[in-house]
Amino acid sequence: MRSHRRLRLVLLATAVISVANAGAQYLRGLRDPLDTDYGGAFSVAAHMLSNGQTNIYCTPCQHDVLAQLYHVAPVYFPIGYANPPLAAWLLQPLTHLPLAWGAGIFLSLSLLSTIIAVALGVRLHRAARAAAATGPLITVLALFALLPGGQTFALAQWDGFLLLAAVAAVTLFPTRPVLGGLVLSILCVKPQLAWIAPLALLGTRHWRAGMGFAIGLAVWVGSTLAIVGTTGAADWIHNVLPIQEQLVSITISVAGILSALGAPTLAVAVVTGLIAAGLLGLMASRPALRTTPVAEVVGVALLWTLAVTPHLLPHDLILAGLPLLLWARRDATGPLLAALAINVAYLADVILPASVAHLQAIVLAAAAVSYTRVLMGTATESTAMAAATQ
Repeated sequence: MRSHRRLRLVLLATAVISVANAGAQYLRGLRDPLDTDYGGAFSVAAHMLSNGQTNIYCTPCQHDVLAQLYHVAPVYFPIGYANPPLAAWLLQPLTHLPLAWGAGIFLSLSLLSTIIAVALGVRLHRAARAAAATGPLITVLALFALLPGGQTFALAQWDGFLLLAAVAAVTLFPTRPVLGGLVLSILCVKPQLAWIAPLALLGTRHWRAGMGFAIGLAVWVGSTLAIVGTTGAADWIHNVLPIQEQLVSITISVAGILSALGAPTLAVAVVTGLIAAGLLGLMASRPALRTTPVAEVVGVALLWTLAVTPHLLPHDLILAGLPLLLWARRDATGPLLAALAINVAYLADVILPASVAHLQAIVLAAAAVSYTRVLMGTATESTAMAAATQ
């Protein structure tokens, strides 16, 4: 009983600190909009498209526009726009506003999306009637408001919108799987976060959800060709991919550990692919796992994606809240301890030298393994009980 009370107090303190951190990061983004990804990349690409320029993946061209718009040297923001063209195209209305207003609207919508995701998460947790160490709201806040995830507001990144898309998809899956898959495809704003989930849907024979995702993927590909053409798409391959390869060394996933150990990019890609293939093979080969609900298939796939993807930065960890919440349906303490470990690892990695600052990757990998084992154990028990009643 005493340990239960201590855990509750720790979770409450974690939720309060994490929410305060998110608010502070939001204010930081508002205070200096040029020092955000919206100001330095998203708005630049949107301005280029609104002026008829389709070469949004030409880094020198982006730097020229950045200097013209905001009167800063290109070195101020050396990394250019890297998301699909449709995302920048949707931001064009904000280009008619001053930077501070446009960034403020973007940030506020991101924060609002996160709040809605939390509300949906509370609803999901209550509907599951899962055992918990504390109330649904504190549980969801402790899982969703991770300290590294707060950076999504300081940087004016897409992750608040992506969290809402992922939670909304999970909410839709039981009754409208095709629509749920379509909504899940919004994660393709950051393809590095969306590559395992559709394969897991197909591997576990959730065909309708997979079809919905495929429709959404077709929209992303078709809109890319319509907006920037084949030349613009080729620019992404030639200009963006080399920069992303350089960022592997600072990624906070297993890929970052491999890069720090001196593994070449090809070896990192191969190992990452083998880990993903092993997960997919496990899910497809175990009859018990094929009966796992589609929401949890997506949850464990997303957690593994965060653990191994070649490009992952701290702000992306706001997405870890969803798989942790789904895990909490089956285990009252495991995901909460994982959330605490992620927060501690984040703080430790900030202090440690870059060459050894990989605690977040280790925690993510351990959490992914633990959630997979829980799913396997629960699925096996369910299959055994079903066989016993026949």
